[in-house]
Amino acid sequence: MLDKSTILTSSLRKDSWIEQGDLLRYLPFNRTELWAEVKAGRFPSPYTLGPNTTAWQWGEVLAKLGK
Repeated sequence: MLDKSTILTSSLRKDSWIEQGDLLRYLPFNRTELWAEVKAGRFPSPYTLGPNTTAWQWGEVLAKLGK
């Protein structure tokens, strides 16, 4: 898992889309906890980009994490 300093120096732009598998590398919790946080409204919901693709906007993730 990456530490907080890695998030700050990430090459992702704020308008980038990030899928669940990649997103989990940056978060301090697992897939089950991610979806519990989304359901509880404590983490941004993903966007549907296609019939089999959902992703989060990186800028929204950073804002929620206080970065």
